[in-house]
Amino acid sequence: MKYDSKIEEPLLLKDNSQIPSDQNFEKNKRIFDLLSSKNLGKLKEENKNIIIHPDDASYELDKLYILKKEEETYKTTNLMGVIYYRNNKEQFEALIKIGSRFDEDEKGDINPNQPFLTYMLSMAFEGIFLDWKPPVGESKIWDLLLIFLFSFYIKKAIIKGLYKEYINFKYNNYNFKGVLDCHRHIITNIPFLGKISYNLRERTPDNPTMHLIRHADCYIKEKRISFYNSLLTQIDVSEFLKQVIENTPSFNSRNIQKTLKQTNKPVNHPYFVEYENLRKISRMLLMDEGTSLYDPKKEEEIYGVLFDGAWLWECFVGKLISELKFNHNRKSNRHIFVKNGKGSFRPDFFSEDNKCVLDAKYKNWDYPNSDIYQVISYMYLLKFEKGGIIFPTADPNKDIEERILNGLGGKWFTIPFNLPPMITNDLNSFPHEMKKITSEWTMKLKNAFNKL
Repeated sequence: MKYDSKIEEPLLLKDNSQIPSDQNFEKNKRIFDLLSSKNLGKLKEENKNIIIHPDDASYELDKLYILKKEEETYKTTNLMGVIYYRNNKEQFEALIKIGSRFDEDEKGDINPNQPFLTYMLSMAFEGIFLDWKPPVGESKIWDLLLIFLFSFYIKKAIIKGLYKEYINFKYNNYNFKGVLDCHRHIITNIPFLGKISYNLRERTPDNPTMHLIRHADCYIKEKRISFYNSLLTQIDVSEFLKQVIENTPSFNSRNIQKTLKQTNKPVNHPYFVEYENLRKISRMLLMDEGTSLYDPKKEEEIYGVLFDGAWLWECFVGKLISELKFNHNRKSNRHIFVKNGKGSFRPDFFSEDNKCVLDAKYKNWDYPNSDIYQVISYMYLLKFEKGGIIFPTADPNKDIEERILNGLGGKWFTIPFNLPPMITNDLNSFPHEMKKITSEWTMKLKNAFNKL
């Protein structure tokens, strides 16, 4: 960042882990207190530049926290991503990166390149990033998160078409159809030869928001070429960006600061909500171009990108067990009561063929009764004979367990996905190793179900 940044080095944290009491603890205690005292809904309401994914009504943000405080200790939750904090009064800044607890190096410290988190993101976004070759020795997780979302919301925006705004244009031609600009007309068209100077307010895609998207596209193409080749050259995305270029003839690549000032306010049109996300993401991507997203009028402010690890893990598992004929549809609500009653439930995965319901848990799972009761309730309501929990673990000794339920009967499965703390130091070979691990795990799970 080129503005007066006081950030010395980022603070690297792991999800679902206690924050160590080291030399950075006291220095960052103020932001720890802030992040643990306000839920995600409150933080997003007060800080418009926080991007949370997934961002849909099914997520109860008031129940989610970035950190939890237990006496004098702080613990991370399922949320991962990058958070910038600034106290404008004290001119204090902090950068916090929360990554996967399974991305550890040989010393047990978090790997700044985040290979497993990158892999889960790739699976969640349709596996479009698995061939990415990261620059050796560089940590680009901030740009990675933003470019994933940039591509994601472009695909959403394609459905709505090009975003248009009302812009005031100045014309001087023979086709008068606006408001006469007398002063400009006298200066420009004397002696009178038929042209008329006039102003016209038109709804057009040639507007600052679309220019901002072009600036972000240029930034990725010029400075993050490996990301660009993996994400923005897909047919639908590249076709959309081509339309943006064709419909923004007044775009000037040197006017980036002007465009950033013009796009400081949110896109409020409810039909174009995807463009509001694109606006925020584009502005964050362009931070290195000399802009600050902070508002000097506010005493303290937060911005960044956060992913729900539970959502990522669920998407990841969904891809792995899709061949086992499990349905994964977050919108498939099922009613608890037959009639005259409210309430619904939404299992993560269920299979009519296997008569089985499975739940994905990304947290440190250690047989909590609440999770077990939840799945057993699903089994009862769906009239299924089998159920279980799928969770990640770094313990290589854990294996699939099968137990018989008391009462009405049925089978319970505990299904660990075994990941060593550090899979590899070679990031280029990481996707291949992960494919091998996931293939072996899927086969093991398939064999377990075939014995039923």
